Amino acid sequence: MAKTKSSVIKDEVLQPYYIRVETDQYSVHKEGVEGSSYIPPAEGYYPNLELALNKIADLKARNNLPEVLALESYVNQLTQSKAEVLASIDSHIQVGVVREEHAHTPQYKSSGASGFDFQSLEECILHPHDKKLFKTGLRMSIPRGYELQIRSRSGLALNDGIIVLNSPGTIDSDYRGEIGIVLYNSSANDHVSITPGDRIAQGVIVPVVRAKLIPLTELDVTERGIGGFGSTGV
Repeated sequence: MAKTKSSVIKDEVLQPYYIRVETDQYSVHKEGVEGSSYIPPAEGYYPNLELALNKIADLKARNNLPEVLALESYVNQLTQSKAEVLASIDSHIQVGVVREEHAHTPQYKSSGASGFDFQSLEECILHPHDKKLFKTGLRMSIPRGYELQIRSRSGLALNDGIIVLNSPGTIDSDYRGEIGIVLYNSSANDHVSITPGDRIAQGVIVPVVRAKLIPLTELDVTERGIGGFGSTGV
């Protein structure tokens, strides 16, 4: 699993504690700063805030009101600090990009965008139910443990019926050739013109889990069993 660096909470009350961010969970730990006058109620290790909230529920059930209020205050401070912690972490991975002349470097169009845009190098008219491989003039070095997924752009799909035919397409981490995008015109009547510079698809970097495939003679028994298409109802 990819590890991320820990970030120190700057709030004076929480100075002796830090939050370690691991994917979408964050943990509370005693930092051990000498001279600290703040000791958290129900001191202990909470792997995530859900368990801390469970502790609150347990204290309430035992009518331990002072400790409940103190722990609730502590958890609230941590919750308010979550956005600050996550914002301080560099969540970017490094992806090398080599581009040919006239090729466009992919860009994210907003601070919260999941995908960056690919632009066409070619001019072409896609006739109804026609498909074509478009060049991007780009080669990328995807870090091991990730893949690049090529997905359709929602606006292009809705307005023109143009989709990535094999969406999501996969660019493996060890591929070093030019990235090509297969577009398909799903319209029955419209002839769609693609010109150089048009944004034709989006790319999303996604973590990959590799499986260890183990030969078996039988599989474990489940309630569903071999029920396939439509077996769970409409």
